[in-house]
Amino acid sequence: MNERSGLRPFRFAVQSFHAETGQSWQERARRVESLGYEALYLADHFLGPGPALEATHHPHQSLAAVPAIAAAALATSTLRVGCRVFCNDYRHPVLLAKEVATLDLLSEGRVDFGIGAGWLEGEYQAAGLQFDPAGERIERLAESIDLIK
Repeated sequence: MNERSGLRPFRFAVQSFHAETGQSWQERARRVESLGYEALYLADHFLGPGPALEATHHPHQSLAAVPAIAAAALATSTLRVGCRVFCNDYRHPVLLAKEVATLDLLSEGRVDFGIGAGWLEGEYQAAGLQFDPAGERIERLAESIDLIK
């Protein structure tokens, strides 16, 4: 943080959705780091190619966030890693907190953690999850944040 202005320095990150192989994912992480980016992020989506993905107009994400974050962290030494925003409704908050804390430990403190209420209705439907009104999802998110703290 800049003491004079009270502002944090601006950071640049890369978001990625897909990798052909584990080796190509690790090479991408090393390349992002070598280019001087601050962080590499994934999104928290799981739809594969097909009608549900086409209906959401969202990019295909072949990588699950938690193991991909671990692989990127192990392939690099300074790059921050994380999931731009984990969807609160996709996993139990206590389990997510444990996974993220473990990732942070194994990466020597390089994990950025974000969590949100969820928004992609088509993905909820494809997974058989109830897509509740925004207010209910936000209430669950607040409860989860209390548990995670």
